[in-house]
Amino acid sequence: MPAQPPVQPPAKPPVQPPPPPPAVPQPPKPNVPGNPLKNPISGKCLSGSAGSDGTHLMLWSCNGDVNQKWDIKSDGTIRTKGLCMDAAWGGTASGTYVQIAYCSGNPAQQFTLRGSTLYSKTADKCVDLWNNGTRDGAEVRLYQCTNGGNQKWVRG
Repeated sequence: MPAQPPVQPPAKPPVQPPPPPPAVPQPPKPNVPGNPLKNPISGKCLSGSAGSDGTHLMLWSCNGDVNQKWDIKSDGTIRTKGLCMDAAWGGTASGTYVQIAYCSGNPAQQFTLRGSTLYSKTADKCVDLWNNGTRDGAEVRLYQCTNGGNQKWVRG
């Protein structure tokens, strides 16, 4: 009897990698009222960064974050995430930090957008990019109003 070729086991189908897991949708950004306030010289936005009481305001690249949305209210306050723009410790001198704080009715929280200048009624000063800073993280303080580009803020 002639030799039979060895019987091969049936070929296994090729192993397919498992399908990738479904993409997890990103949670939507909270709907916070307001618009960015942008400095036209730097092209960057006024930001409350951490967004908590006592956070100093700074300049930051515009990114649509809720900490960059400012709601100009009819009561004379400018708010982000329910906190008010505030002259730190009620200061009125040039160099006073501008921060966000719990809204308290304190006169240091009275700001207005006059044309393209953010003006502190109590301090009679303007919101200023300190030392003409234009980098991310540049400090924002109160300074005598000069109508300079470092004191200009536009909505949108």
